[in-house]
Amino acid sequence: MRIAGEHFARKFLLSEVTFDLKGTCAGQAVFCKDGSFRIRYNRLLLEKNPSSFIGRTVPHEVAHVVARQQYGPKIKPHGVEWKAIMSDVFRADPSRTHTMDVSGVADREFVYRCECKPEIRLGKRMHAKVVEGKVYACRSCKAGIWFVRQDRQVKIAPVAGNLLVSSLGSPLTLGHQKKLVELLGPTRVEHLIVQGDACAGKGAVELAGRLDLAISALQLHPRRDSIPADLTHAVFFVDQPTAMQQAAIERLRSLNVRVRLLKHPK
Repeated sequence: MRIAGEHFARKFLLSEVTFDLKGTCAGQAVFCKDGSFRIRYNRLLLEKNPSSFIGRTVPHEVAHVVARQQYGPKIKPHGVEWKAIMSDVFRADPSRTHTMDVSGVADREFVYRCECKPEIRLGKRMHAKVVEGKVYACRSCKAGIWFVRQDRQVKIAPVAGNLLVSSLGSPLTLGHQKKLVELLGPTRVEHLIVQGDACAGKGAVELAGRLDLAISALQLHPRRDSIPADLTHAVFFVDQPTAMQQAAIERLRSLNVRVRLLKHPK
C-alpha cells in the first residue's frame, strides 16, 4: 500500500488482512458494503510457495484494492487498470491465475466441521477412515468433527505464459494447428507469438481462436533473424533444423525456455 501511495500521491485504505482462505485459491480481495477493504490469503499456499506467493499473489490482491479505490467500481477485475498497477507500480507479473504447487491442498476435498470451526478439510485417506468408523476430534475444542460436504476436486492446468510458434518454411496450416493443440493439451496459453513464415495467411489468427485467445494476446513477429524476449515456451515446426536454427534453439534452452520440435504435418 505504501508503494502504491507513493506512486499515486494519495492514501489507500486497507482495513484487514487475514489468512483464512482455503482450497487452491491463493488470495481474495473483498470490497465490503460499508466501504472498507479486506484481503484474504491462503496460509497453506504461502507456506508451500513463499517466494511465488510474496512476489506474485500479494501484489495481485493489493492491486485489486488499489485499482478499486483509484478508478472506481465499474472497471473490470483484471482489466487494463489492474494490469497497469501490477506492471508499472509493483513490477509484478499481471497473470490472472497462479501456478503454485497445490499438492496436499487441492486434494483436501472432504469438508468437516466442529463446535468451534466452520470448516475442517480432510483428504481421501482420512475421510475413508471416518467412513470405517474412526472418530477424529478438533485439536482446539476437543469436540468430535462431523461431515458436511464433498467439494469438487480442483485441478490447476499448467500455464504457458509467452508461447512462441515458428513454422519454418511454411504458413500455419490446419494440420500445424491440430498438432500444436494436441501437444498443448490442457495447458493454458496467455500470450501467443507467431514467428517467421507462420505469420503468413490466416493461420495465426485461427490458432489464437483454437487456444481461446483474444486477438490482443496474439503478436506477429515476421522476422526470422531474431527471437522475441521473455519467452517461456517455444514450438518449432521444422523437419531438419539448420546449424543456425539449432544454435537458436539451444540458446533458448539455456534461458530456461521450454522448447519442442515438431515435424511439419504431411
